[in-house]
Amino acid sequence: SSGSRVDQTPNGISEEMIRCISAIYYRLSDAPFSRNDRQRFYPTVEIRGLLIRHSKMIDSLLHYYRSLISKLIGVDPRRLKHEEKLAFWINVHNSLVMHGFLVYGIPRGHLKRTSVALKAAYNVGGVTVSVETIQNSILRCRMPRPAKWLHMLLFPKKAAMFIKTGGGVHTMIKHYGIKHPEPRLRFALSSGCQSDPPV
Repeated sequence: SSGSRVDQTPNGISEEMIRCISAIYYRLSDAPFSRNDRQRFYPTVEIRGLLIRHSKMIDSLLHYYRSLISKLIGVDPRRLKHEEKLAFWINVHNSLVMHGFLVYGIPRGHLKRTSVALKAAYNVGGVTVSVETIQNSILRCRMPRPAKWLHMLLFPKKAAMFIKTGGGVHTMIKHYGIKHPEPRLRFALSSGCQSDPPV
């Protein structure tokens, strides 16, 4: 099976997640592209919308993707070197954003995109991490300010607990996070904006 051929290291799993979720998007794309588009942007494909009603076409891919997600529980990011952490978390972040759009729909505005960033999450090594957690606590990229007040608005109890306990941010940065900020991250992380780098 394809799963048995996947490199079972954290980076191998995260790379396969990107390949799989990209294949799902490609199959669900509702906009075929003209020859000129392909010539100008090959091998990039812009997904403007998804035909979820055709999801039966991708049942096997979704099942496979879920099996990859389940492998994240056994990953210990603390054992990764700096460059390995960078690659792993970039892949997990971008996969999670794309998966969030599949579940909650492609956002048409900044607030909806922020809402997805706060809601979508994976279990990595026994710790629940959201897009927002990866950006702020692990990769140490600052989230836009609207995300912070939206977090308070949508999840007031979680926000209050976060403030009271420190949210485990220090522990998360120490054990899961990268050693130092990386300016290159702005060219690798995608949140679904047109100005973001392609995945």
